[in-house]
Amino acid sequence: MTKHKTVLVEHGRWRKNIDKNIAALILETWKAGVSTDYSCEDEREPGDEEAWVVLGFPSVASARKWVRIIAAHRKDGRWLHNQEMRVACREMQRRGLACWRWETYAYDAVFRATGPTRLDFGVLVRFPRSDLRTVTRRLRANNGPTQTHVQIESIRPEVGS
Repeated sequence: MTKHKTVLVEHGRWRKNIDKNIAALILETWKAGVSTDYSCEDEREPGDEEAWVVLGFPSVASARKWVRIIAAHRKDGRWLHNQEMRVACREMQRRGLACWRWETYAYDAVFRATGPTRLDFGVLVRFPRSDLRTVTRRLRANNGPTQTHVQIESIRPEVGS
């Protein structure tokens, strides 16, 4: 795994070192009231030509809220819906279109040595870095211009970097 430069991002109850190139994305995601539990600015799998931004959401509800925000800005509904839902990824790439990847994972939300578990589901989304600016802009438009100053004050270089 590649080590990326990080910055400390803070908003409300959230405070975490985030990869520098996606700090604004995470801050705008948190401003929208959406929790994340994982992020990476530059993930690659064997054979990938383009780097992926990866976001993890601790619940299906969090992922759904995020998707509704970023997809809400295209009236014909094609921008995100067609990324993964209707056409296979390889076919989209053949046509020069960016493809998003979604996966769910199960986890025990309350780990105990004994007793009942509380199974929950999280969501990972991988999207091409070429979509990063658009996604961040859509979140920022949702959150409104009055919070712009918070972004500058809330992203600081990681201590010791």
